[in-house]
Amino acid sequence: GRMDKKDDSAGRNFWLWGDWGGATKITVPFLTQKVVGRIRDVVLGERMIVALKEDGTLVSWGEDRSGCLGHGGERSTVREPHKIVFPNDFDHADCVVDIQKGKDHIVALTRLGKVYAWGDNSRGQLGQGDISNRYEPCAVEELRDFLVVQVVAVDNMSYALTSHGVVYAWGDNTGDALGIERDVHNVIKPEPMLRLNNTPVKKLIIKEVGSHKGGHGHGRTILACVDMADPWTEGQLPGGFDKPLPQSLAHEVMDKLGLDREEEVLMGLELMRQVTENALDWWNHLLAIRHGSPSQEIEVEAPGADGAVSVDMLDAYASTKSLEAALRELDKLEELGKKQLQEIINQNGVANLRFLLSLFVDDVRLRKEKIRNITFMRMVHSIQTQIAESGEHSPGGDLQAIEKVSAQLTKLLKRVRQEPATGSFSKALQLSTTQTLECKLQVHDLQLSQLRELGSDEPSDASQSALRVIKERWNALKQFSVHGLYQEEQKNPDTQTLCPTDAEMMEHLVKESGAQIDQIIQADETSVISRDLMVPALCYDLLVENAELRKMCNTYQLKVLQMVGGK
Repeated sequence: GRMDKKDDSAGRNFWLWGDWGGATKITVPFLTQKVVGRIRDVVLGERMIVALKEDGTLVSWGEDRSGCLGHGGERSTVREPHKIVFPNDFDHADCVVDIQKGKDHIVALTRLGKVYAWGDNSRGQLGQGDISNRYEPCAVEELRDFLVVQVVAVDNMSYALTSHGVVYAWGDNTGDALGIERDVHNVIKPEPMLRLNNTPVKKLIIKEVGSHKGGHGHGRTILACVDMADPWTEGQLPGGFDKPLPQSLAHEVMDKLGLDREEEVLMGLELMRQVTENALDWWNHLLAIRHGSPSQEIEVEAPGADGAVSVDMLDAYASTKSLEAALRELDKLEELGKKQLQEIINQNGVANLRFLLSLFVDDVRLRKEKIRNITFMRMVHSIQTQIAESGEHSPGGDLQAIEKVSAQLTKLLKRVRQEPATGSFSKALQLSTTQTLECKLQVHDLQLSQLRELGSDEPSDASQSALRVIKERWNALKQFSVHGLYQEEQKNPDTQTLCPTDAEMMEHLVKESGAQIDQIIQADETSVISRDLMVPALCYDLLVENAELRKMCNTYQLKVLQMVGGK
């Protein structure tokens, strides 16, 4: 077939000699001339080769039954190089920048920071959630929301390093080989190496360390480098820039060589050109996202709308899935802007560039905040609609109907309190919705009390319904888990980056736990609305006092957790 047809236009690719394929030893170098165009990298199996071409495509040829050829299960032998086809979810603007081979599996990294794998999966080394082999490239879905900058394949294990410095591992964990401290033999999906979280990793390196016990074979050690110097060579980094920006080393060389001011100015102009071009590309991508844009009179087309609509209405018509996808793209743009800003922070004469990049990052953050406010408003609007419907359809005097509606409203109240609100606008909306639900539940309690009194000789206590609000807030305080907050923040790569030291992490946790408790009792700030005259003010004061004491206890507990975790 076409896979086995030789291409006469193939160039001179590489010389090959040494051990290959177990018993095969090539003593005389021979020139491989099979692939058309230039090659960036190759990986070798026992009887097969996968080559990464200059344009970011992959070709493979040879014989392999585990699936490493990547041409489907029906072809285990391909005589001439044939292009490996990626699945439909592969971005047409993307390309492969690195390939790694384990014992019998392949891991590929793309320019957009996505990870694909294929081949043997008997130990879960493909990260697909099972142990079935794959004969064509498959995306590692667990890493889709992260920007991966490096992949490593070792034996039946796989590793990925994200732009936040977090290392993910999966595959053969026999004898705790993966280093993730889990007592399982196979890890079938990528899992973060939590022990490394306090020190963001810059690069993964595999080193040969000589023979195993008995003197046979070679052992491999994995190094996760933390403090590393910038690379000397230029290259295209996943999710990064076409060329590294000039470093401070350039200024040292310029001083030693006695270069004049004119050349320094030229270097500054080149730096400005590179940064401006990058910023322009990101800005065009930002405009293409559209969601979260500032209010404008310009009209655009929106799915589901009759004709053109305003920018604000575009977000209103957008699906929640579309808004979440826009948030992920904005996260990537913010990361790119911050990374570029960090690279030029120590350069001379770049105040305007720093100002430009800072404006770009701030614009991205404002758009993200607007989208989050919209999604939060949708949630609140949905709850308000349910509240209104519960009042319209409740038959008067029906005890069971009122109890049923009260149970529904209690669930809605819990949902509103648990929903994270970003920005003062969303927090104010959350507070007013919480107060509305509490008042409506209190009315229902009073109605239930009166209905029960009609069927009983005992008088009802009017303060019981008023105490419901205090009970709800008291229970919410009891359900708050500072240990859960500590574990959640330990897994958050953004928190680890922002709080690299124990003192900074402690300050962040204390502030976050206090904010969550304040969110529960903040409704009491407007006492005219939130307090009931049937309940003594002392009850509300005790609730607030309880919250303050819990803040103090949480601070102490977090300190203990941090001390224990550091041992």
